[in-house]
Amino acid sequence: KVLGNMSLKIAHVRLDYDDGSKTFFWQKNGVIGLGDINVAGLPLFGQWLLPPDPPFIVICEGEKAQEALWKQSFAAISTYGAVVIPSIDRLKTIADQAVYLWPDNDEAGAKHMDKLASLLTALNCPPLIIHWPDAPPKGDAYDYVALGLDVNELLGEAKLWEDSWIYGESKKTDKIPLVGVKGLWE
Repeated sequence: KVLGNMSLKIAHVRLDYDDGSKTFFWQKNGVIGLGDINVAGLPLFGQWLLPPDPPFIVICEGEKAQEALWKQSFAAISTYGAVVIPSIDRLKTIADQAVYLWPDNDEAGAKHMDKLASLLTALNCPPLIIHWPDAPPKGDAYDYVALGLDVNELLGEAKLWEDSWIYGESKKTDKIPLVGVKGLWE
């Protein structure tokens, strides 16, 4: 995927292998590596595609999950994997929106979204956490959509994040009622 404008092109390259493994690397202007650019300061993947003032934004882990939600007409953006936490300055650009976080179904994904939730909450943007109870190990938004399941159902079940949220559990039990939650263009 290429990020940027006419003067600078940045690509996050994903290589999938026959054994199911994958690897990623960055390129800047066709050269491997980013040089002095900090990944945390880059726009979240797909952020440049967001319409003005969407009713909500879903943040997931990885471009593949983001694209699956986007194709379902959801305003979705993603981080660049569990090891990249966006900068506060980058998060400020979405802190005036309602935000859902969709962690991958693994410990790394849960910890990643927990850190992100903490930062968003500090910016007065407490997010809702999406939990897919029947997710396979490492399952994410891409897998959910690929199964033909209804994303709106999970959005309607999302719970408000609280400090030290533990994956699969929340200290808060009341659900946030959402009326008519749909994709952006439905």
